[in-house]
Amino acid sequence: MAGDFEHLGLQPYGEPFQRKIPRRRGYKNADRDPREFAESQAARLDGIGENHRPMPEFKGYDQRLVFKIRTRQRVDDGRFRRDLERAGCDTIASAPGEEAEWIVATDDAGFEKLREHLRKRAGRRTANFVDAIGGFAEFGAGDRMGEQLAAHPPGRNAAEQLVVSLARTRPDRGDDSLDAALALIRRLARGRGLAVRDELIAKNLCLVLLDADRALLDLLVRIDAVAWVDRPPSIRLDGAAPA
Repeated sequence: MAGDFEHLGLQPYGEPFQRKIPRRRGYKNADRDPREFAESQAARLDGIGENHRPMPEFKGYDQRLVFKIRTRQRVDDGRFRRDLERAGCDTIASAPGEEAEWIVATDDAGFEKLREHLRKRAGRRTANFVDAIGGFAEFGAGDRMGEQLAAHPPGRNAAEQLVVSLARTRPDRGDDSLDAALALIRRLARGRGLAVRDELIAKNLCLVLLDADRALLDLLVRIDAVAWVDRPPSIRLDGAAPA
């Protein structure tokens, strides 16, 4: 090598180069009683499941239960996703860091597979993905409200333009889950005499601009595929009144 590139002044290397393959991050044993954790989180899952009620307005739409998983240690993204899939949960949004929130979706409102993994961890010594879980929480209407809507909720009767961001809740179906959510939003808006103004569907982004009153907003923030809803940003030029 050095002889071929003498002008670079390279020094010969005596041993064959071997690329270092990074070790996959494993799970660390959580400093807690796994049996007590399983019992406390089972009660928490009961509450999350009870609040997942079918909406008559969503008839014909395949609604999933969306909730949050809080991690307590840094995890390998791909490995944790696969472990959650085995527990009946599809990842909608993941987050790095030791203490982070993952957004997941499931068809199992009783969390039977997830409960089974919690019970099994209580009977073993070696760590698994359950050790990385700090707890579960709802992903409710308040989580989907944008900053402007949360600070200044809309009036009961007045309609205004809102932007809705959608996420794929069924990774195995690709855009089909988005198409179903878009069809539901159009139907809900049409039923209240309101209009969908525009739609943007890209590889990693899906936005809807529509007219909405308070009643429609209350429905939008309960759709599983809705990530957030907020007023569109206003543009203000120097010396000009707000748009």
